Amino acid sequence: MKLALIAFAVAVALGLAWHLAARRRNTTWEVGGLYSILSAEGGFSVAKVLALDPGIVSIRIYKQRFPARPETVQPSQLVVGTIHDKDGFGIGHMPVASSTFASWEPRLITRAEVLESELDGYRFWKESGGGVFQ
Repeated sequence: MKLALIAFAVAVALGLAWHLAARRRNTTWEVGGLYSILSAEGGFSVAKVLALDPGIVSIRIYKQRFPARPETVQPSQLVVGTIHDKDGFGIGHMPVASSTFASWEPRLITRAEVLESELDGYRFWKESGGGVFQ
């Protein structure tokens, strides 16, 4: 009887640990979701989820940078820009491993429709069998 109780307690503890780890990973991103993410340059950027494939999050990263995590954004004000812009540029399509995206600590800000024109890079990547940013 005592051994059964110990086994039950261990099973409950392991289940709880797995559940908490899964919540921290937050792998339930939404297509069309605009997320604040840690920026490689410091501060925060905004990424839009364009598509989800097994283990891969295809995103668009906008050129705007924020010193603190933004709580709101106006989707119509976000731009990708070009490499010729003096104030920086974003990335139109970037396929990222889910674990890498999770490490950028994405936090949902709002949702926006994914436009057909935003999927051009994604379609090209799918057709060409391109790689994934790790």
